[in-house]
Amino acid sequence: MVAIKFDGPRHKQLTESCKKSPLIQWGRLVYSEHNGFPIGFGVGMHGTVPYVLGALRTVMMALPKGTFLDLGSGSGEAATYAAKSKWDAYGIEVSRKAYELSKEKIDIARDKRFIKKIPKIGYGNFFPKGFDFRVDSSGGYAWDGLEEMLLEAKDADPYQEIGLDISHVDLFYHFQVAFKKDILNLFSEQAKSGAMLFFVASLEDECSIPENVDEMQVYKDFYLYEKK
Repeated sequence: MVAIKFDGPRHKQLTESCKKSPLIQWGRLVYSEHNGFPIGFGVGMHGTVPYVLGALRTVMMALPKGTFLDLGSGSGEAATYAAKSKWDAYGIEVSRKAYELSKEKIDIARDKRFIKKIPKIGYGNFFPKGFDFRVDSSGGYAWDGLEEMLLEAKDADPYQEIGLDISHVDLFYHFQVAFKKDILNLFSEQAKSGAMLFFVASLEDECSIPENVDEMQVYKDFYLYEKK
């Protein structure tokens, strides 16, 4: 695979186009209609959104099109862009509110003909059976509020809802809400050989890399991994 220039002109161009994206405006509309429900990244309110989505789109353009899965999909920003880029796009979100917002936002994107392919979003825990969000040494979760959301979603089966076998995914994406070692272990144990993981770090929790995973590139908080 050709090295991806996260600081190159293509990333900058895509970041600028994300800043002007109608998805941002639709996200603000949905955000307002739900009384400012605090998922600012997912609806496009957070200032890092265009930069991160620009990086993700740079990765998607460098890879053969295939199946995309957003682990923790918020209100569907990344999955919608993946669909627009002609990937088979899926997302899984454990927050019921964010999941409902994603449905609304995708409906707007479809009705406005922003996308032709429709991403599928599932509600529940993106760790399949046998995995879970792990607590740290102090007994806490990676993010506040996760424990309550996981309890509410404990009977949901998002992979069945969207009809996806995790071993068929070509590109995983995770803007960090879980501990890095758990995401890497999930990728190591259940991704197919040749699959890629684009991981955006938001916590300082470095860990060892599984033997069957290659760290392809690191740029600031962006990590790109390949399953051997």
